[in-house]
Amino acid sequence: MITAYSEKQDAAPTYKRGFGFHPFGVWCDETNELLAAMLRPGNAGANNTDDHLELLDQAIARLPERFRRGHGFGDNADTVEVALLIRADSAGASHGVVRAAVEANAEYSIGYQINGSRDALLLVSPGRTLAARHRTDGTRRRGAEIVELTTLVDLSGWEHGEVL
Repeated sequence: MITAYSEKQDAAPTYKRGFGFHPFGVWCDETNELLAAMLRPGNAGANNTDDHLELLDQAIARLPERFRRGHGFGDNADTVEVALLIRADSAGASHGVVRAAVEANAEYSIGYQINGSRDALLLVSPGRTLAARHRTDGTRRRGAEIVELTTLVDLSGWEHGEVL
């Protein structure tokens, strides 16, 4: 959220009772470059599928040709030259975003809200993590690890194979 102190174009009340904007952006993790951005009203929803899809289209279009090849919607997966991973937090957890990633011949990692998530993390014992996480420069991120909690998420509304 970005606070605005005056009536600027598209500024609106935020869900946190402030006033301003709810910007949305897509970055390339390899280079930390901003690929696409959208300045939205403060009352814009975080999980707006249409906004996610618009920015995904813009971000893929801004990749160099070699990285974009095979990732156009409807492209043949055999034409992919460089693998693409689309990541989003739980605001991107929608059937539309997952379908768009699949149609773009991309891998995806989408966060998913689970009820009692703090309680779920207490179930993770030291040593149960899958892997340490690293920065793009290869150095280890202290305290950042991955753990599999999928069995705690109700995926009954997702088709078989839709969520990997």
